[in-house]
Amino acid sequence: MRKIKFVLLITFIVIVCSLPAQHDNALKYGFQILEINSSPSMSGMGDTGALATDDGLGFMNHPAAGLFNKNKIVTVSQNFWLSDIDVISGGYSFNKRKYHWGFGFQQLSYGKMDERTENGEVIGQFHPIDFIGTLNYAYRLGATHYFGMNAKMLYEKIHTASSFGISTDFGYVWATPLKDLKLYTAVKNLGTTSKMDEEKIDLPINYELGILQELYTRHYDFAFDAKVHKSLDTDVAANFGFQVKTFETLYLRTGYKVNNDTNDLTFGIGIDYDSFNVDYAYLQMTNGFDNVHKISLSYKF
Repeated sequence: MRKIKFVLLITFIVIVCSLPAQHDNALKYGFQILEINSSPSMSGMGDTGALATDDGLGFMNHPAAGLFNKNKIVTVSQNFWLSDIDVISGGYSFNKRKYHWGFGFQQLSYGKMDERTENGEVIGQFHPIDFIGTLNYAYRLGATHYFGMNAKMLYEKIHTASSFGISTDFGYVWATPLKDLKLYTAVKNLGTTSKMDEEKIDLPINYELGILQELYTRHYDFAFDAKVHKSLDTDVAANFGFQVKTFETLYLRTGYKVNNDTNDLTFGIGIDYDSFNVDYAYLQMTNGFDNVHKISLSYKF
């Protein structure tokens, strides 16, 4: 069994290390908020760990993730992004073991921007935003198969122009016969939008395939997560994440992203106290961007 697990993980890593560079269509698609992970616990693991972390935002990253949460969770999150850009998020996760319901939101604010004439004269300011509202349902089939679906309402505004849209995500998890080893896949951002300034906005459809290995000991819980993903506006990329839980209350996390133009290393910490969780993530940005900080508060009941 251990040899099989080892071969699976090494094969995954070899495939990832041979990935190509950035896609020619990078950032040509709209609603970029769809590609931002609002969960600090997942961000600390390199945007992996939807099945291993425990907050009310996980189902927005993988539609079946809520089935691995504990009872009910409410989470609010603040992401201090690049420059004046920030993301505010919230989510409610209700796991009944056999099925899961959840709803959440994300709002991406780009800060204030100058409005200029054709001659470059500043005549005012405007405040672009993206917004997503998400409704989730997930269902457990037997002991090994987990299915989930997200329905999303989208809104984007740039100055006086705006666009509405709808999209869906589908996710599946297989709890393999190998102890505490899970394989998962998802297709996200399937949908359509209204036109903005007579032009329709394309959504960054995303495909992902991942593997999660967990290990439980008397004093420590470990989780290693790795996934390959592909969006229409990027080439194939990959993320790796690691988490250790110790003293029953402290989570330490780190991650690494392959073929990401803005971020590679990530770090995170979480504190579980009674019914509350506080999670923090630090993203080391590249190409001269300011580093990113994310923090969230969760309440379990």
